Amino acid sequence: PDASIERCKQAIKISPDYANAYNILGNAYMGKSDTANAAESFRKALDKMPEFHDERFNLGVSLLGLDKTGEALDCFNEVLEHVPQNINAMTRKADIYALTGKLKEAGHLYQQAIDANSSFSPAYIGMGKLFLKLKKYDEALSHFKRAIELNPNNIEALTNIGVAFQKLGQVDAAAAAFSDVIEIDTENAQAKFLLATVQDCAPPAKPEGDYVKRLFDEFADTFDSNLEKLDYNAPEQLAELARQLMPIDKTGMDIIDLGCGTGLSGMQFKHMARTLKGIDLSPRMLSVARQRKIYDELEENDVLTALVRHQDDTDIIVSADTFPYLGDLESVFLSVAGALRGDGLFLFTVETHDSDDDYLLAQTARYSHSGRYIEKLAERREFGVLVCKDTVIRKQGDEEVKGLIVALRKN
Repeated sequence: PDASIERCKQAIKISPDYANAYNILGNAYMGKSDTANAAESFRKALDKMPEFHDERFNLGVSLLGLDKTGEALDCFNEVLEHVPQNINAMTRKADIYALTGKLKEAGHLYQQAIDANSSFSPAYIGMGKLFLKLKKYDEALSHFKRAIELNPNNIEALTNIGVAFQKLGQVDAAAAAFSDVIEIDTENAQAKFLLATVQDCAPPAKPEGDYVKRLFDEFADTFDSNLEKLDYNAPEQLAELARQLMPIDKTGMDIIDLGCGTGLSGMQFKHMARTLKGIDLSPRMLSVARQRKIYDELEENDVLTALVRHQDDTDIIVSADTFPYLGDLESVFLSVAGALRGDGLFLFTVETHDSDDDYLLAQTARYSHSGRYIEKLAERREFGVLVCKDTVIRKQGDEEVKGLIVALRKN
């Protein structure tokens, strides 16, 4: 990509109105995952040649990478207005509908793309992922398998085949699919993590790569409504715990919400805060949280990187349903201890288990932690254990998910 970028820049110097040079430059930036510069290049290409629909489609793709779904949708709609059978634009538009909860409309567009070209694998993958959301796992499998027929090395399709088999309880088939991905791409962190969820082996300390970010980006727009169906109330439990442990009428505290998601915990803690900061990996979750207008600051980052900039400046750190996506919590406890002021509170929930293991990784791709492990880490980082008691975090189907609600005080 670097060589292509330099050649394009030289071509543009010689011929500043050469639209295709900007288009090629944008594609080169996309090859480096530099979506901001890519979008700028595609915009310049369109300035030179507004009727160039490939450039407008490319702009839409880059805007999706910047989480500007509204602008991206406008691009795809304009392409389709001029080229109604453009299956690339059709499928990308369907992707946006799927992301934003318009599942019926998404399904219609995916099917339209498949009808237009029965060999277009992105539409089969999109439809398969849609059926996963709808919990129609057999239908999902059939679409992913069709994508594999078209390209046996399609990593996205193979990974999702594994996910579908896992949802159906066919653990061996899921393991085979994830293993196939690793055979094709030996460094595929997502497949390695998912393989660990279906094999009897020591769990990894945490998911590698951008697995968690992509997971929550995909569900951001329907996240709150889905949790309501699961009777999820961890934020309310933690806020009640804070009220019991803090002095009566104490407000004006500096609070950090770790893994803030869409802001459900922030809503519960806002009235206690002088400053309220939310930290999350997912830009789409943060976009929903921003609309609530309850946070003084929102940071797109992982927990450890964000906390390292805080030293003795925070009164409460709260984390609801974040640690099921982390196994080893040693570094988290260390960073939280550094960020809290003396007597500061660390309030969080974990899913739990009855075994002697510090943490386990379930087939749901979520970690559970033992109470003994939490207490061991608290002692190591000189936290006082105020509360560490059993609770119900949410439901999984008809089953209650066992958890711990924990309150630690920095000594």
